[in-house]
Amino acid sequence: MNFIKELPFFRLLLSMVAGISISYYFSCAFFLIFALALFSSILFLFILHFSPSIYQNYKRRWINGMILFVFLFSAGWINLSLKTPSKLNSNYELYATGTVNNIDNQSEKWIKILFKPELIYNDSVPVKKGDLWLLLIKNDKNYPQIIPGVKIAVKGKLLKHPDNSNPGAFNYGAFLHRSGISGQIFIKDNDLEIIDFQVGWSFNLLSGKIREYCVNVFSKFGIGNSNLSLLNALVLGDRKGIERDLNEKFIRSGAIHLLAVSGLHVGIVYLFLNYLMAFFFRSSNIIRLIIIIAILFIYAFITGFSPSVTRAVLMFSLIQTGKFFSRNINMYNILCLSAFIILLWNPMFLFHAGFWLSHLAVAGIVAFYPFINGLLTFKFIVLRWLWSLISVSMAAQITTIPFSLALFGSFPSYFLLTNIFLLPLVAPILLLAFLLLIISEIPVLPVVIGRLLCDLVEFMEKMVGFIEGLPNSYISNIWVSWSLAIILYLTIVYFYQNINYRRPYIFIRMGLFLMLGIFIVNFQTTFKRYSNKLIVFDAGNELLVKIINRGHSTVFTSTGLKPSQRSFISGNFEKKYVLKQKDLYNINFIKGNQLPELYRIQSGLKTYLLLNGGKGSFNARGIYKADVVIISGSPDLDLERMLKEVQCNRVVFASNVPLWLSEKWEKQLNRNNVITHNVKIKGAYLNKD
Repeated sequence: MNFIKELPFFRLLLSMVAGISISYYFSCAFFLIFALALFSSILFLFILHFSPSIYQNYKRRWINGMILFVFLFSAGWINLSLKTPSKLNSNYELYATGTVNNIDNQSEKWIKILFKPELIYNDSVPVKKGDLWLLLIKNDKNYPQIIPGVKIAVKGKLLKHPDNSNPGAFNYGAFLHRSGISGQIFIKDNDLEIIDFQVGWSFNLLSGKIREYCVNVFSKFGIGNSNLSLLNALVLGDRKGIERDLNEKFIRSGAIHLLAVSGLHVGIVYLFLNYLMAFFFRSSNIIRLIIIIAILFIYAFITGFSPSVTRAVLMFSLIQTGKFFSRNINMYNILCLSAFIILLWNPMFLFHAGFWLSHLAVAGIVAFYPFINGLLTFKFIVLRWLWSLISVSMAAQITTIPFSLALFGSFPSYFLLTNIFLLPLVAPILLLAFLLLIISEIPVLPVVIGRLLCDLVEFMEKMVGFIEGLPNSYISNIWVSWSLAIILYLTIVYFYQNINYRRPYIFIRMGLFLMLGIFIVNFQTTFKRYSNKLIVFDAGNELLVKIINRGHSTVFTSTGLKPSQRSFISGNFEKKYVLKQKDLYNINFIKGNQLPELYRIQSGLKTYLLLNGGKGSFNARGIYKADVVIISGSPDLDLERMLKEVQCNRVVFASNVPLWLSEKWEKQLNRNNVITHNVKIKGAYLNKD
């Protein structure tokens, strides 16, 4: 508890996080929360002015703390309510005019435009001041005039975000909503018109133009194709142009953090600026501090103020300001203050993985780097530097790995190797890129620097490919529940207390926490992975069915569904329930007058039938008894006859069954007291023991 008492901003942060979280997951009248915040602030001012005996009395200090908690809780709630985009409950036909906020034409299939609506010719459409819409245009269309800042008019159907219809799958609709996007429009021919070519002015457009200028300079001096997109990510934090295969290599090698401008990049920029300013100002000159902080914030502005770069710039600024005025600095308190300011600016960052990973990584480095680095000492400076690099990587992994495993379910085995070979490349790439931008108008020299820069980026790409290609470089299908992740973090906290505060019986407590964690893992394995389940996934116009028996899965999938698509739909579900894939059946759609296919699966005490398309009878030999019958494709059958030949009390229509057919059959089945589930309408069907 003494550690918590030393962190006043941790308590403030906790209050705001509680308000943001409860506001996000629960609904409450905005007026009620606003009144609560107003009342708590008035009560605090009243006590401060009229009752000094309360706030000066140590025993009554909890009163002020409670009032402050209520105020910050309400402030977090109100802030999220104001910053959250509108929630669409249905689709709307509309005509609207507005401004292009951003454009991404890197995709081979779609051009994505962030559109800020201003005038909407449909009064029923819910819209807030800061709402954005995502416009999607086929990339084979030619819209060369569209640039950020132009005024356009669009016509079409504003679509609400898709619901997450598959358990454990990535919720794309929630991701868009957290990114400030309230709806999507698929633009058809002639449904988009430019009404004003004059580009307005805004901070977003200014940062975009600066990034565009930088890209043009890099391209001018021989950096192209994948090297250019990789350099944009390393220097500017813009990953839109990176090909999917290359991005996957960075993920699997453990180098993906290099593509997000973060504390590493900001630290390099700070050291370079500090060295440069030493030629012009003394360390005691406040102008030196102001210039460095201003340039850091300009760099964060150019890169788009992502959570990681904002956290890094705030921390460097606060630390250096504290040192300049000779203040005692508590790094954890600074870290909490950084998170507090970021959430005050944009509370939606609380639900971004980057926000948590960047702060957890810094906490790990501050907590465990001195301990790990002090375990070994070397005489040679190269070995000391190498061990220091390894210590930083290990310290950051200690505090990020429980969160990463719980969220992503995977782990790069050679992250240390990646950091040893690739981290040293970031500094020269950044410095050469900045130098190239500064001297771009000088003859000859920029060409040399551009060539060197291109070689370094190519070497980084090859090293990433080499590490990713090593055996077992990427361990996937790891399932760590959030309850186990919390147990792991409590163990880490106890370990930290032992190495810093020398608490008695700490190893006994750590052992108890680890035993509890092992019990949770055993519970998960026994009662989750060793149970029997049937799941019919929502796979659009394709089919994906999995029958799980004691951790082994039997998969039925249509031939049109690629393995990558199967993984996207069911990957997280497999991590939780599947130990090993037993059988895989690729099913073709039955067309014309072909007879339907019938698959019978026995799983424990359950019997399932899968009926795939076709016309006529499925040649039943006797009477089938099934717990669930799954209908796939477009069967043209005598339903009355099928009900006589198959005894069941539940029928599930896969997502590839036409809606008109499933609705027609559902009416008849319901009249026969058969329960139905339409995956296309209700989402994935899950049946378990």
